[in-house]
Amino acid sequence: MIKLPLFVEKVIDVLEENGFEAYVVGGSLRDIYLGSEPHDWDVCTSAMPEETMKCFEGYRIIETGLKHGTVTVMSDGNPIEITTYRIDGDYKDCRHPENVTFTKNIEEDLKRRDFTVNAMAYSPKRGFVDCNGSRADIENGVIRCVGNAKERFTEDALRIMRCIRFSAVLGFSVDDDTEAAAKELAGNLSAISKERVWTEFKKMMCAKDGKWLSECIRKFTSVLSVVIPEILPTVGFPHNNPHHIYDVWEHTLFSVAVSEPELDVRVSLLFHDLGKPYVQTVDEKGISHFKQHQPVSENIALEILKNLKVDNKTKETVCLLVKYHDIKIENTMSCVKRLLGKIGEENFFKLLKVKRADIKAHAPEYIESDLKHCDELEETAKKILAENQCFKIGDLNINGNDVMSLGIKSGKQVGTVLKTLLDAVISEEIENDREILLTKARVIIDGSD
Repeated sequence: MIKLPLFVEKVIDVLEENGFEAYVVGGSLRDIYLGSEPHDWDVCTSAMPEETMKCFEGYRIIETGLKHGTVTVMSDGNPIEITTYRIDGDYKDCRHPENVTFTKNIEEDLKRRDFTVNAMAYSPKRGFVDCNGSRADIENGVIRCVGNAKERFTEDALRIMRCIRFSAVLGFSVDDDTEAAAKELAGNLSAISKERVWTEFKKMMCAKDGKWLSECIRKFTSVLSVVIPEILPTVGFPHNNPHHIYDVWEHTLFSVAVSEPELDVRVSLLFHDLGKPYVQTVDEKGISHFKQHQPVSENIALEILKNLKVDNKTKETVCLLVKYHDIKIENTMSCVKRLLGKIGEENFFKLLKVKRADIKAHAPEYIESDLKHCDELEETAKKILAENQCFKIGDLNINGNDVMSLGIKSGKQVGTVLKTLLDAVISEEIENDREILLTKARVIIDGSD
């Protein structure tokens, strides 16, 4: 027996008291079965949408998708999607059925669903309805399409991305027939909106187990290359350099495998070396070099993220991390302060996460010393922050108004003076003292006249 939250049981009870069947269904039931807390709740019922709304008079109701039989009921402040049992009609856009037919049979409803792990139902009174081998697949850790895999993916191509995402996030393997169908029909993903593809992709990239995520990406590289074709030139591309033991794509996958489950960190690692095939040079000893691959990779990453309609903050952060992933940072107060001021505290520590993962994917003899250097940089940055040391203009003990009081009109010159003062403080030429800064500002202004 499964224990449901009271606000879910209340919804089921209301429907059953009115003479209808009602079950918890889909991903919420899968998560409960796995011992996880569901993010949202889905209930299916034999009640028609209008009957459902009548049952919940007095509740806040949102007409989520009446055409497809779905209404959302707020139960004790929690949204629960309630959908009438249905059979889907033909899919003509590789995403949505043209029409649906309502039914009174729960098993017919479960047969239309995407994967077996999402295709069982549970009622506190009636128990489980499992006509698809759902519990067995969950217990065995298998992602399998309901019925014919080709039919399921032809109906809705986004299911191909969902297949990979579920495998990565749940740590499940993919059934052979399902895998083969996903690869065969991957081209249909081009018909899916970029926003929907990105939604699945970002969930996949946040999988807790980086090593398993890396394996999923490796297994489905041909599928992912439909939406991100820019990865293909790196597959099998040799580094031919003593700092590396993997080709560019395998190095990338290894770095993802050892990274922390943060979206912008993981995505920047996936993209950080995309520029290497375009900048390779070979020296007289036959060793390959990839100078300036960082800005090339950054530009490629930007185009990918634009194409996927990624939000601006994620786009900017990923591009910044790609740009600086290979930057050499001296472990001195001045160098660390300058980088902190340039990219900000949050991005500085994210950059160290990217660099650590990148380092771990290099040749073994370089890893220990390079990781130690990252640790030292982190300690230096933490010391700067803990001591509230000056590393940005806002930390100076004078501001723009103070500079203008010395006879400068507002404008670029004020900013130039403040930047010069900041550089002098970071370089330890002067102290961050108000009177000293004002004196130095006068010297700067007089020298610019």
